[in-house]
Amino acid sequence: MATLNEQGFPDASYAPFVSDDDFNVYIFVSDIVERTQNLRANGKVSLLFIEDEANAKSIFGRRRCTMRAHAEFVDPNTAQDPAIKALFAEKFGDFVNLDLVGKSDFHLVKMVPFEGGITKGFGLAFKLKGEGLRQVEHLSEGHRSKR
Repeated sequence: MATLNEQGFPDASYAPFVSDDDFNVYIFVSDIVERTQNLRANGKVSLLFIEDEANAKSIFGRRRCTMRAHAEFVDPNTAQDPAIKALFAEKFGDFVNLDLVGKSDFHLVKMVPFEGGITKGFGLAFKLKGEGLRQVEHLSEGHRSKR
């Protein structure tokens, strides 16, 4: 994930996450890290999900998805929603304790994507947009040679 700091520079980092059926991405973060401060200051975030190099047929054609999103700090009461808690429990077990939201420096952040792209391989690139990124456009123009 990349956030934007006060000086306007991108700040790339990593955070374990879960996602819901609308492609909203949730992270559990502390105030101590810069990405949390950046998200609170401007709410801008770019996300990258990419295939493991070891599993890729070609290093240049790795499957990947990028999203631009707005970050929202989830209210402590909403953080106790059983559906959200179930997403975290299923993926991380007891390690993530959403009961700490609002009682410590930990926050649940929901990142709502508004546009993105997905690459499934060579010649298989798509633009994603609309609510839940459900509008898909195949980018079929391809690469051009300079003359």
